[in-house]
Amino acid sequence: MTTPARTIALHALVRWEEGTAHLEDILEEALQQHPHLERRERGLAWQIAVGVVRHRALLDHCLLACMQHPLAASQLLVWSALRSALFQVLFLRVPAHAALYESVNLIKNSRYSAKAGFANAVLRNASRQPPPTPPGEEAPLKDLATYYAYPLWLVERWAKSLSRPQLVQRLQGGNQIAPLTVQVNSALQNREQLMAKWQQQEIACLPGPHNPHAILLPDNPFFPALPGYNQGWFAAQDQAAQLVVPLLSPAVGDRVLDACAAPGGKSAQLLAITGVQVTVVEKEPERMALLQNNLSRLKLQTAGRPLCFTGDVMVPTLLPRVTFNKILLDAPCSATGVIRRHPEIKWRLQPEAIAQLARRQLQLLTAVARRLEKGGTLVYATCSLEEEENQQVIQAFLDRHSNWRIHPITPDQLSPTLLTPQGFMRIEPGQDNMDGHFAARLVRVS
Repeated sequence: MTTPARTIALHALVRWEEGTAHLEDILEEALQQHPHLERRERGLAWQIAVGVVRHRALLDHCLLACMQHPLAASQLLVWSALRSALFQVLFLRVPAHAALYESVNLIKNSRYSAKAGFANAVLRNASRQPPPTPPGEEAPLKDLATYYAYPLWLVERWAKSLSRPQLVQRLQGGNQIAPLTVQVNSALQNREQLMAKWQQQEIACLPGPHNPHAILLPDNPFFPALPGYNQGWFAAQDQAAQLVVPLLSPAVGDRVLDACAAPGGKSAQLLAITGVQVTVVEKEPERMALLQNNLSRLKLQTAGRPLCFTGDVMVPTLLPRVTFNKILLDAPCSATGVIRRHPEIKWRLQPEAIAQLARRQLQLLTAVARRLEKGGTLVYATCSLEEEENQQVIQAFLDRHSNWRIHPITPDQLSPTLLTPQGFMRIEPGQDNMDGHFAARLVRVS
């Protein structure tokens, strides 16, 4: 009998291959239909589905080498079953016979049952091959793209600005299994007390090295099942993202605009500081609803705080004649810095999207900058690794606005290892177990 985890993972992968839905949403929806599934089975379903997407190109390379005739790309269920089995053998150390049996059974019980014999032969052949080995220092970029499972265009793009060791480090960092990281809600709890409670219940947790409110949970427990979830003691947020809000130095009396606010992690950080007036803007109604639900769980949404507006922050009629002394712009981006958490980004991102996003980011920065008072501070942040979306957006903005300056982030605010010579925050994926991130601090001088 096939285990539920493998069945759920297989059908989630087929749905992901078929359309544009996010893998996380597909998995969460599937798991909601199995409320009594054991936690171990839930974790295995997630591990298989995400792992297959993470290593998709390498799995396909190994499988194709064991096929006399290539399998049609349209046979999504068969491909997904083959990838799932080989992923378990190569990365989960599941015995080959067990992974093969489960996957072939799934094919037998589908409308592709005629392909069961083919799948059995391919998997037997693939499981007998020596495991893939990392490419050598002089290997062509296509070999790196295959082994580390990235689209060739993205590897070639990064290779233009990185040395070979830096490139390999970035590819490896993006393939890490990221720990669940939480931001402690300092309005209700502190890190030491929360860690003590979890450790008493044998939940492995570590303090984040760069933020006094960050906790890393290396075993990736089921987030809503963590003690304190319903009480609003914490929110899921990578430590790199947690470093952005402190760059504003929010204090009592500040009027802060969070310009692209959903899902609300940074809004929550601002609201946990007493006396800060926070206005949040989110363009999409569904994402605004998500933000408000998150703030409600964290007990950070009260009458008149924050002020919430659904709409495009670039439209002047939204919040007319309202200004702020501090603004946070966490701009929509390519998200290449968070591939380790969302590996589907590798396969969904298109080369032309980066230039399109950069144009939109400059437009957003220009629009929100008009709302900042003289002497005020603006922090621009992305989870992108691309210079076009980061340094080049900042430079293009400064070239057009002579009354703005970079306000460099200093080593007393962030570790020097996270700073560029220009005073920007720049974090590589996997660096100190964080996601890739960028932030620049600007000041309006007149």
